[in-house]
Amino acid sequence: MSVGLLRRDTGANHLGVVGCPNRSSARRRQYGEAVDNDDAIVTAARSAELGDSVVEQLVNSWYSGADLAAARNAVGLSIHELTTVVRVDGENYKAREADTKDVQAHLVAELTAMNAFVTGLADQLAAAVPAAGVVVLEAVPDQASFEAVFPLAKTRRDGVPYPVGLQHNAVGRVACELQRQGRTVEVHRGSRRADLLVRRRAVGLSGKEAALLFGLNEKTYLLGEQGKKPLSRVLAELQAVEDFIAAEAANVRVVDVGNIKAVLMGGGDAGTRARRAAAAVTLRDQKPYPASVHYAAAGRAAQGLRDAGHDVRVVIPAR
Repeated sequence: MSVGLLRRDTGANHLGVVGCPNRSSARRRQYGEAVDNDDAIVTAARSAELGDSVVEQLVNSWYSGADLAAARNAVGLSIHELTTVVRVDGENYKAREADTKDVQAHLVAELTAMNAFVTGLADQLAAAVPAAGVVVLEAVPDQASFEAVFPLAKTRRDGVPYPVGLQHNAVGRVACELQRQGRTVEVHRGSRRADLLVRRRAVGLSGKEAALLFGLNEKTYLLGEQGKKPLSRVLAELQAVEDFIAAEAANVRVVDVGNIKAVLMGGGDAGTRARRAAAAVTLRDQKPYPASVHYAAAGRAAQGLRDAGHDVRVVIPAR
């Protein structure tokens, strides 16, 4: 199945450091940082729902670690994979996701571009699916092949090629959506089947995380992922994780604060949170999904809003 190339946006501007939402306006002034919209009027109800620090973040249009974590998990990259491509120190990046260091806007821009690449590629793949019969999708076999097929898929700042895992993430999303529609899908990676691989990539799990979550030895899981036919139980589990992510992304609560669309990760009343927790478990053993799954859902919702032209932030509201 052939796909088009997603053109690289060479006109992006890379902004400087954006303030940490946990730093007060007074504290930011001490560091000589500009503080905009300090006098913006925010309803008491919004502050009660989101928390004062989150409202301050949104009023001032700051990014937070949740923006990074959501966007990274949506495209299924580990911290090591991401930091290698964007050329930043791993511990430094971890501190930014943890909100112990300010979030740099260029990191958000890089992740936003990666998300746009994945969603655009998934749309291209879906548009090329035949109307009937078995659907065969092709996962790019290796990094060199990926770079040959997608020569424009590079980081904005340094021009480093994107990792092949982004193509696998897009293929996995399409495979899961087709399965939801009742279609029969096969995914190939060269001469091998890659059904488990692309679905695992689509939901942002590492091989070790998938094995642990689904109650398998890591070696057993990886052997199954490389086998001729996928393990049916694990395939069903990965499909269920993807179904959860897709449903969460479609139904996540979004609120307006000024010109910002705030995607609320884990928000809602006690009943809503309980229903979400009950759904976010494995089929066989009822093990809770890791936090990365929830971040992935928020990241997909955020990207959908960005694609529609909105300025978006992902936030974790006060309980």
